[in-house]
Amino acid sequence: MSLVNLLWVVLFFVAHGNFAICARAFVRGAPDGGPSGQAKHTSSPTPSAPACHVGIEADGSIRRHVDVKKVCKFTGNLITVTVDQYIKRNNVSSDFPNSDLRIHVRMGSKELVSTHTTLNPNGSKYGSIQWGPLVRGAKLATFNINNGTVSGNVDDRRFNPFRHYDNVAGVTFVDGGPSPTLHAAPNITDALQGLDQLVVRALGSCEVAAPPFDRAATSAHLMPRSNRHQDSGHFSDTYTTSSCSICKIGATATIVTAEIACVLGTCWWSFGAGCVACTAAAVAAETAAIAACEFSNACCPNVCGAGSFPLKPPTCCFGNEICLDGQGHCCTAGQQTCGGRECCNSDQSCISTGPQQGTCCPSTSVCGNQCCPSDTDLCVANSVCCDSADACGSKCCNPTKPPSSGGPDLRLFFCADPVKEVCCMSGQKAIDGVCCDSGSSITCNGECCRGSCGADGRCQSHITDEECFAKG
Repeated sequence: MSLVNLLWVVLFFVAHGNFAICARAFVRGAPDGGPSGQAKHTSSPTPSAPACHVGIEADGSIRRHVDVKKVCKFTGNLITVTVDQYIKRNNVSSDFPNSDLRIHVRMGSKELVSTHTTLNPNGSKYGSIQWGPLVRGAKLATFNINNGTVSGNVDDRRFNPFRHYDNVAGVTFVDGGPSPTLHAAPNITDALQGLDQLVVRALGSCEVAAPPFDRAATSAHLMPRSNRHQDSGHFSDTYTTSSCSICKIGATATIVTAEIACVLGTCWWSFGAGCVACTAAAVAAETAAIAACEFSNACCPNVCGAGSFPLKPPTCCFGNEICLDGQGHCCTAGQQTCGGRECCNSDQSCISTGPQQGTCCPSTSVCGNQCCPSDTDLCVANSVCCDSADACGSKCCNPTKPPSSGGPDLRLFFCADPVKEVCCMSGQKAIDGVCCDSGSSITCNGECCRGSCGADGRCQSHITDEECFAKG
């Protein structure tokens, strides 16, 4: 039998009252399951208004509490059903959340049955079913579900593993003995009539208390720090948003309803293994229900990293963000991606080629395929970053910048003639576009000359007596 069919069968039996109705004139058990006798002919009080509250915590975790009470009109028994569910988001790294669901059914002060099921981040499930003193045939059942296979025991009797969607009629025990059959006083099954509908009504009227802020409206690094700052992106925890939590609240309500159907239905008229199978099927369906949300726009508006359905949701960005690298890093709204490495602000440009590829640079500092290191630098010939003091027309006299503090000044050249774009060494001067020593006054055919140019265009030097004596 398929999972869906199994759940529908359970709901059918509960909804259509496959139990003795509460309005019988005589019952074999008195209130609270006591000795047989004539039933009390009491008035039928109106069931208390079902209470359901859902809280979404700041970290995206969800707490749901349901409280339903009903009084059987002929026995006077007060039946209480409480449901407590906790869905915790583990962390930002897209692990599957773990879920804890506890259901208690009491008649007066006595426990009738309680279930505790957990869904772990690795996809495994654990469950326990405990019957109170008013139920005969079994006391405790525990089970685990791994990869769809149910294993466990009823009162320490291990049953052979089965798939959660198998026909429970084929479930057998390792010891070869029969499956335990559950028995309860008729007035108990009478009192359970219609409780499932009250729980469904409560689930449909839950008040959701959202956190004081919605993380969908915020993300890390919303405001850029400076146009020199390199923003390598951030992880956005979209799984803690209100939209994601509300999706899971709605999706798991069906699962809670199905498990309630097991507790109030199958676990009373079926044998012990059937109760385990019904509960296991509901728990197994919870994985798909939560995963359906986590793989939807409600939890992941912008996919930014591979996932694996159902246990490994993808890493995501908020709807107004941009995925940077496909590895979960996001750029804030208004930014642009740069080579899959950085997120550029509106006053930055992306260096897309060369050694600095993937660098966000202030738009006024872009120089070809590089980013000039200072805001005062000039871009010379659209390829060389140059200190404003070293610029010489379309040339840069000292492309290597001096150290910012300490050490020798490596600027060996200066702009001697900005019109002719001549860079000379310290102690030189520019004459007709040529760097000459300080004693030169003219150039002859491009050579520095201290005298005059001869008829052949060569330099005719004029030296002093001291210079002549020095030369010997």
